[in-house]
Amino acid sequence: MTAQSSLLSGKRFPKQPNSTADRSTVTDKGGFNQGSASQSLTRAKSGNRRLPSIRRVLTYRRMARWQKPLWIGMSPANWKQGQALSNLKLVPKHPAFPDINGEFAKRLFDIVFSLFVLVVFSPVYLIIALIIALSSPGPIFYVQERVGKNHRRFNCIKFRTMVCNADAVLSEMMENCPHLRAEFEDCFKLKQDPRITPIGRFLRITSLDEFPQFWNVLKGDMSVVGARPLVPEELPKYGHHIDEILTYRPGITGLWQVSGRNDIPYPRRVQIDLHYTRFRTFLLDLQIVIKTIGVVLIPKNNGAY
Repeated sequence: MTAQSSLLSGKRFPKQPNSTADRSTVTDKGGFNQGSASQSLTRAKSGNRRLPSIRRVLTYRRMARWQKPLWIGMSPANWKQGQALSNLKLVPKHPAFPDINGEFAKRLFDIVFSLFVLVVFSPVYLIIALIIALSSPGPIFYVQERVGKNHRRFNCIKFRTMVCNADAVLSEMMENCPHLRAEFEDCFKLKQDPRITPIGRFLRITSLDEFPQFWNVLKGDMSVVGARPLVPEELPKYGHHIDEILTYRPGITGLWQVSGRNDIPYPRRVQIDLHYTRFRTFLLDLQIVIKTIGVVLIPKNNGAY
């Protein structure tokens, strides 16, 4: 009786040769040395006992010329019938649901939340736009180039909070006021910025000037929660961490926005963005969104200016 027929019939295995010479001379027609199977049986301390069916299959699978992994849930009756093991489909242990912390879930949340905010708060959107148009001459929106995911540039939309010629006024201040120039080069912000309009100061304190950025989220340029959207001049301050931080879309809000914003030194901002990038989860995003709502409703000492 061959090893294969012995396997399929379920009978006891024959006693294996003990000497090395015997093991080396016993081969099947395909040249497979059955001494390796004997050694496996000896290590398993099987002797002449019947091995459990699963272990017996794994020990003799090369002898039976089964080249693909075995599905151990198969019954011996199916083995005897010679059914093809390659046609069996393995059932995963857990359902293949999308990861809640993955990119798909984050993008889905961005789209749903942005549509909700834009539709529900559209009256507020229109009132702010009307006040800006009546309070100072110039466009309602301010568009600035920012650096997004994978270093892709995009136009970030905000409500205009400054005078129309803000860039020209900034250049003049940089030339005439060395202390303002040093402050701007350090954090790219001015705490007492004369370019900001009265309504613009209110919008900045409450972060309502960033309301139009939900359109950037729908376009895929930004996320609801993420690292800060950076201007190109800020990239050198992030050093070798910038590539890691730009693996995700920048966010309208984030850890930096709910942790003190402009009152935080710039090196600490880099650490905050890096921490979010490395340890981002869906629950963390929800916590940041809830804290952001509190910052908007109670804008006191939130570091926005």
